[in-house]
Amino acid sequence: EKVIINFLAPSSHLSPRGELINRIIYDSHKNLDEEQLEIQGFQYKTGEGGKAYVEFHLDKSRNHKMHPDQGDVEFLAKLIFVFFGRNRTLQALGKLKVCDIQTMLPNTDGFLEIVQSYILEGKIDKYVGIFLNIKDFKYVNKILDYRAGNFILLQYVNHIRKFLNRGEVFGRLGGDNFVLLVELNRLEEFIQYVKVIHLELEDGPRIQKFSFHCRMGVMYLYQSIRNPGQILLGTSIALQIAKNIKHRDIVIYSSEMKAQVLMEKEVSIHFTKALA
Repeated sequence: EKVIINFLAPSSHLSPRGELINRIIYDSHKNLDEEQLEIQGFQYKTGEGGKAYVEFHLDKSRNHKMHPDQGDVEFLAKLIFVFFGRNRTLQALGKLKVCDIQTMLPNTDGFLEIVQSYILEGKIDKYVGIFLNIKDFKYVNKILDYRAGNFILLQYVNHIRKFLNRGEVFGRLGGDNFVLLVELNRLEEFIQYVKVIHLELEDGPRIQKFSFHCRMGVMYLYQSIRNPGQILLGTSIALQIAKNIKHRDIVIYSSEMKAQVLMEKEVSIHFTKALA
């Protein structure tokens, strides 16, 4: 005999493609064929409009007195549904911990977790780290309402998603700041792809058109990198320098840049005291 749970959920923000689960959660391995089994099923609705169906495949050859009571079977089905729902909730919470809820990209913690796994697998040097900032995106939020601004941002994210290969990583650090791992041999192709991104928004009878440029801090990665935070630090330093240089939107990180930034920070700390 065996117990099977079938689950179907519609597409949602957490699961854009929906969910379809068919899982055997108990099997007595008696190798009974279908003619020897009778099925008792119980269906339940989930909060997001999904359906869960618990099936009990029982041995017909059992003595009638040995068959479980109908009420007991129904109680067990409800118990399975409750535990299944609890497990899905815990999985969703775990996903939200490492995901940006608006775009469902890895957040800072999620990105660092993936990078750490690449470091441990010894393949981090096959990628470049990129800190990407959308230029002047703040003006979109000023001319559009919050919902329309989010729609445009998601369009931008989906445009970049289309470019990425399996294994390349795309994360959001907040606002219009993103971080990526892109294959080393595809860096130039990626730069050309995101150089200017054209998007449209239907606004009643009008179509509003947007053209977005970006700034990037790029860091070549080596096997000597042991801490994923080094990638965020290096790319963010390069991006900061790109913001301070006119007509230069892409800066490649070097160790000298870190020393320069630290020196400037030290000067700013002592500046007020020096003036006094």
